Amino acid sequence: MVVLEPEHRALFAVDIERSADPRRHNAASVAMRRALREHLSSVFHAAGIDWSGCHDHDRGDGLVVAVPAHHPKRLLLHPVLEALDDALRAHNDRSPEPERMRVRVAVHDADVVLDDFGYTGRPLVLLARLLDAPPLREALASAPRAVTVAAIVSERFHEDVVAQGHPDIDPERYHRTEVRVKESRLVGWLHVPGRPAAVPAEGGWRVRAAVNHDRLFGVDAATARLREAIANPTGSWILAVRGSGGVGKTTIAFEAVDRAQREHLVDRVLWTTVRGDAPEDDEPDARAWWMEAVVDLADQLDVTLGPNPRQWGEAFRDALAGREPVVTVVDNVETVRQASALVARLHGIGLVRPHKLVVTSRSRVEDPNGLVQQHTVRGLSEDDSIALVRHIGRDDGQLATASRDLLLPVVGVTEGNPYLLKLVVGHYLSTGLPLSRVAAELSGPPGDGLGQRAKDHLFDRSLAELELVAGEANAQALITAFCVKRRGDEMAGEELRDICGLSAGVFDTTLRSALDLGLVQASRLNSRYSIHSLLHEYTRPR
Repeated sequence: MVVLEPEHRALFAVDIERSADPRRHNAASVAMRRALREHLSSVFHAAGIDWSGCHDHDRGDGLVVAVPAHHPKRLLLHPVLEALDDALRAHNDRSPEPERMRVRVAVHDADVVLDDFGYTGRPLVLLARLLDAPPLREALASAPRAVTVAAIVSERFHEDVVAQGHPDIDPERYHRTEVRVKESRLVGWLHVPGRPAAVPAEGGWRVRAAVNHDRLFGVDAATARLREAIANPTGSWILAVRGSGGVGKTTIAFEAVDRAQREHLVDRVLWTTVRGDAPEDDEPDARAWWMEAVVDLADQLDVTLGPNPRQWGEAFRDALAGREPVVTVVDNVETVRQASALVARLHGIGLVRPHKLVVTSRSRVEDPNGLVQQHTVRGLSEDDSIALVRHIGRDDGQLATASRDLLLPVVGVTEGNPYLLKLVVGHYLSTGLPLSRVAAELSGPPGDGLGQRAKDHLFDRSLAELELVAGEANAQALITAFCVKRRGDEMAGEELRDICGLSAGVFDTTLRSALDLGLVQASRLNSRYSIHSLLHEYTRPR
């Protein structure tokens, strides 16, 4: 048995930002790799570190360098970081666009083991996690294009080097941040050479998203499609994630953007959640509604907005000039009017094309140029619904192992809506009532129980919007027409119009509005129509 003795090394990892950008051809990639190695060798030599005595591992789009212990570790922060920033800035000034580069750097030191294939051990895993940390990515993405280096040092390296009062290393320029990558939760210290220590929003855009899932059920395909659309540099600039309330739009948007960023397909993400109770256009605070969203986005971009909203577009465009494309997510848009207003505003301040805009909405999102790609989210399948119920009730032994037949009635009444499934299981666990009783309460007439909570969350806002757009009488005629059929039944358009008693033009307008708002679902190539079983129950005469 061979015993490999650990050796103490300082570890310096570097990774090229957006190395997989499709605009970089093979020749550019080769040129960048060669130039990065040359610049590292040069700045290490200038700092007094023998490059030939270091062990380096090529990562394709970067390097990991293990520095012998007899070299002072502080040299990796000063002068190496500043010198590398200067070298890359000079490189970018004289290189064509595809060969220009910015890099992320992670620094750590620990005992590592050398085998026939190079250095290995847990410290290399920690180093990789730091290099892939979202706060580090966001720090570089948010810096001016002239800045070419953003660094993160491990907690140990910070304690041993940064905090020790070296005259050329200012601890005030290192900002503590928590790093969560895969299963790791670490502490790192961010530093951008030549820039004051910017304090990022705690957790970045992710903490702004109203998600609380710990596992995903039935959304992999939808998430993959949206992620692909986000990463496509020549695809639609506006992506609408639409579906009824509680169906999982926010979760899918979050996962798609998160995966795109972790896979290095996206550098900078902005996220804002709007108020669902947006005022009507003629109400006094109608203007303030969209301004709240714009101000929130400006805070994330560190844009200073003046007192005149007409000049905000210029401030945004100045801040975005020269940046890699930004992905902006606007969550919780309720109505067509809200969506139209926000899309127009964000167009006006420059957050669309070449930047991507993702809007989650219960209604259709429209754009004057017809550039919106619609991603419709529907309820979970029976299998995924049952898996979600068992997961939510995993601490209840009987529910976690309940037979499929016992759970199917719950799936049926909720139509696979995750919000409703969580509502039913939560009520079952908190009250001790049988599942069948809870399901009956959900589908019973609205009052003070589950039925009223579901109606408030899923339908009331959209029903009010339909009445506003189509007229109260026309809206009621359309929705109540479904009640002449059994719950869940579909109708052809001609039959539905005959039951409504509306003229052809009024019927088409009302039906289109109901479809846009998610109150009516279309199937069979838009030849058959139905409403949610709960809306049927809440609407039918009793």
